[in-house]
Amino acid sequence: MNLAARIAHNSIISAITRVVSLALALITVGIITCYLGTSGFGNYTTITAFYFLITAVSDFGVNQILTREISRPKAKEKEIVANVLGLRLVSLLVVTVVGFLGTFFLPYGGEIKRGIWLMFIALVFSSFSQALNGVFQKRLVMNRIAWRELIGRVIQLGVTYFAVQYEMGIFGIILAMIASFAFILGASWKLASEYLKLSFSFNTQYWKYFLKESAPLGIAAFVNFLYFKADAILLSLFQSSHDVGIYGAAYKVLESLIYFPTMFMGLVMPIFSYNIFHRPKHFLRIACRTLKAIWLITIPLVIFLFFLDDETIRVIAGAGFTQSVIVLQILAFALGAIFLANFFNSVLIVVNRQKLLLFILAGTAGLSLVLNIIFIPYYSFMAAAVISTLCEILVTIIAYFLSRKWGISWGQGWTKLPVLSFIISALGMVAVLYGLNQYSFPLITGLAIKGSLGGIVYLGLLFGTGGLSLFELRQVFLRKNNVPTDF
Repeated sequence: MNLAARIAHNSIISAITRVVSLALALITVGIITCYLGTSGFGNYTTITAFYFLITAVSDFGVNQILTREISRPKAKEKEIVANVLGLRLVSLLVVTVVGFLGTFFLPYGGEIKRGIWLMFIALVFSSFSQALNGVFQKRLVMNRIAWRELIGRVIQLGVTYFAVQYEMGIFGIILAMIASFAFILGASWKLASEYLKLSFSFNTQYWKYFLKESAPLGIAAFVNFLYFKADAILLSLFQSSHDVGIYGAAYKVLESLIYFPTMFMGLVMPIFSYNIFHRPKHFLRIACRTLKAIWLITIPLVIFLFFLDDETIRVIAGAGFTQSVIVLQILAFALGAIFLANFFNSVLIVVNRQKLLLFILAGTAGLSLVLNIIFIPYYSFMAAAVISTLCEILVTIIAYFLSRKWGISWGQGWTKLPVLSFIISALGMVAVLYGLNQYSFPLITGLAIKGSLGGIVYLGLLFGTGGLSLFELRQVFLRKNNVPTDF
């Protein structure tokens, strides 16, 4: 199977399982929102916001640098992975102890504090499983772990339903998340053991080198949290739990979709890392095709989310969450920016320009915090949604120019995207969805009709205007058994 086919196979399988996972996640969210109500879901959103905070602090850029390091020629993969697992163990112990003590100083009630304590257990399982993803990304076998993550979603749904039936409250909901993460870690560990022997190593000299490389990304992940996740915490400080719940319901949908750009670039990044220095022309071709693929996916997804109606949220979350629709429509543009930013950020990472990301995100985080503190007290979740979206767009624009300067400097072929074709196709899809929104459909039927007709028009116009060709599709799915499977 050629390289493009391998990436496509992984992407398609992962995308299919993720779509099913998204459906399960939406069902889970529906059960939780109906059970907890807007205020209870607001508390749940606050707890999960702190989970993302401690995840950002403990990650410290380790996962991305691990993928880069083990993907390079002649890398000592077993030794690198063992040291990263040892480093992860120590860092989790430190973060858990410090974080647990820190919760006593938070201005929240006992329910939220106890929920945050449980999240430290979830952190242990999720951190180790995420660390192992580099092993799968290097070998382009993320499709194998995707099925296991899907089963984890099923477990979460089942335990959530059980918790609701037996009135276990918000803690039962969190235990469902922990059960899911625990299963995924066990499955990931077993699968990774098929490729190399896993162990823990505590080489502090190597840790110093690794942390020096990952520190900019770790700090960047933290400031990334500040401008895209901290808004929920600020909402909980300035507004009621009801407002946090409205924002959280919309963000849960977006949160599930953010996986796609991360998954896609996780597959491509090892190839970028392998080729960028010693085969720059080959890297340029891959980068060009990757960027085009991201645009092809991003445009219809943003348009589709923007045209979701009140009925969709009402069915998913309940009548009390209809205000979440406008929040989701605004955040749809943030999702599009995240898709593109993942590409440009990956280019900067593989050319060892992580520090540039730090400066980009730190500046944007500072701007976001100031704007949120000013406007959230007056405009609540609307301010949080708009500010998050604008900050994501700003990061994308800056990362674009920096990646051109430092990462893609071997010609201008990568910029020759079919922009006019994209515009025509997007306008066609907008016209179709706008027209369909004038009619009333049952929820599932309406989503199927809008998705199908919108997609058909979009793809039809792409082919008709030359933005996509059958030759490109054949290149993606063509199997060539005589092509080496290395990078």
